[in-house]
Amino acid sequence: MNNKLEKICELKSELDYRRPLNQDEIKRIKENYIIKNTYNSNAIEGNTLTEMETRFIIETDLAIGKKSLKEHLQIRNYNNALLYIESSRNEILSEENIKTIHTVLLDGIDRINKGKYRTTDTFQEIHTLLSWYTSEPVTIKRIIEFTCKFINIHPFIDENGKT
Repeated sequence: MNNKLEKICELKSELDYRRPLNQDEIKRIKENYIIKNTYNSNAIEGNTLTEMETRFIIETDLAIGKKSLKEHLQIRNYNNALLYIESSRNEILSEENIKTIHTVLLDGIDRINKGKYRTTDTFQEIHTLLSWYTSEPVTIKRIIEFTCKFINIHPFIDENGKT
């Protein structure tokens, strides 16, 4: 993990060095991030849509023939979750944010479990985690630690890694 963290910090430094970026560069980076992140996060979970098909769905909101509705919803929902996160980036991370992200990810896929914890014990674990996370300034290392701890809590029946 240390090598990956070092690589992330290196790339962040390189990006900072290149600032300020013009609007076209920022737009291209965001679009590339959304497509690649959506594709990779869904492919890990078994979604069979290709990166090109993922791009097509996001850019046109049209369907790909012979692919399941669930796979299309996974692409749309993940893209919508990224847009929600982007719109909330200046907010302090909260339980409400986490549940909203999970709800968006499962929209049209699992109406019963979206935004709902697996067990009642989870509530306290998430509150403890959020208290820890918000107690100090946010750094890349802290975000990674939060993500690992969140995944270990495994608060939802499904989509914990994407959340």
